[in-house]
Amino acid sequence: MPIIPARQAVAFEVKAGQTVKVVNTFGQQVVDFWAFNPADPNDFLSMVHCRTILLKVAIAKGDKLYSTRRQPILTLVEDTSPGVHDMIWSACDKERYRMQGFQGYHDNCTDNMHKALKDNFPNFSIADDWVPDPLNLFMNIPIDHQGNISIKAPVSQKGQYVTFKAEKNLIIVMSSCPQDLDPVNGGTPMDCEYQIVDGDAPSTTLVPQLTLPSHKVKIAFSVDFDAVSHWLGTGCHKDNNMADYSSGVFAGQVGVFRLLRLFKKHDIANKMTWFIPGHTAETFPDAAKAVVEAGAEVALHGYAHEGIYQMTEEQEREVLLKCIDVATKLTGKKTKGYRAPMYTIRETTVKLLREHGFLYNSSLMHHDSQPYFTPNDPPINHIDWSRPASSWLQPSTIASRGYPEGQHPWLSYLAVGIMKI
Repeated sequence: MPIIPARQAVAFEVKAGQTVKVVNTFGQQVVDFWAFNPADPNDFLSMVHCRTILLKVAIAKGDKLYSTRRQPILTLVEDTSPGVHDMIWSACDKERYRMQGFQGYHDNCTDNMHKALKDNFPNFSIADDWVPDPLNLFMNIPIDHQGNISIKAPVSQKGQYVTFKAEKNLIIVMSSCPQDLDPVNGGTPMDCEYQIVDGDAPSTTLVPQLTLPSHKVKIAFSVDFDAVSHWLGTGCHKDNNMADYSSGVFAGQVGVFRLLRLFKKHDIANKMTWFIPGHTAETFPDAAKAVVEAGAEVALHGYAHEGIYQMTEEQEREVLLKCIDVATKLTGKKTKGYRAPMYTIRETTVKLLREHGFLYNSSLMHHDSQPYFTPNDPPINHIDWSRPASSWLQPSTIASRGYPEGQHPWLSYLAVGIMKI
């Protein structure tokens, strides 16, 4: 089934007689739902008209939903959820989040609706500063005996769904609500699925057909943009040839731009981290600039992809300072992250990163999915193979995994130096 991505919206057209099934794929996700007459922007699904015609503030299976012309445009034909939906609450918007104390821009259903309409129906015009009251599917807004309303976590469960039959040709817009400051979505906005059916055949929609995994997973994407620096540093070997070097040139002149187009297509270009060696940033400045303009994070990855075993401590310090300077000029701000070339790292590296206030170090592997403070392990004792075996037949001392003074890396990383993610 197609998806309504978390914090985003979709828009598509349905014909009279088709049905729209909206699935709460992971449970507890609110979906703001709108319907418009494609021939008349002033004729749309109206919550106030539904309430006055139905004489109630909740919908149930068999109910028809009405437009501003008091005409039935949808019928709720199926509801496998507990039936808790909302017809009162307005769509969230930028001002809502500002009132809640959020600083900066926050994704919101109002902007989502406008974007989905403009992207998919550019000739369907409505006022930029206006949004109809949505039908808030799966939203839990109880009303007490004094007429007070409050926000509670949704009671819908994983896989439950509602199905509407279109009584007229309609443009449907649905937004997976991005609210994460109230318990609207159980605290974590998630994807939902939907399906349009005409008889036994799914209709053509304006979003790609995707199959969701049975469990929602979090994925961290990063790119090591080595280009030719790898050939110069850790990859330097007498057996290397121009073909290796040429592939690095391809990366800097062609590959990066292809990746950026792919990431933008899937709306993740500004959610990526690119670990860029200083040599790459200075040799392929247009590519490095394109990464920054895409909104990605830029983190350090050595200069010429030097292996730690190739440098003295003083050389390592000089390289780090050079890379900080290159990245600062490229991004206009202080770099927060570091990944060692070929993951070659020693105690002096961690010391330098702490000295220069780095937020995280992506070179170690103490845990595969949880952030942790870079441990202050004792120096690694190297085995002297010329001595009797008894000299190294002993365990190593490993730092505790406990957080210092009960602190968590996400909340207090600045107090304890480097964090690994």
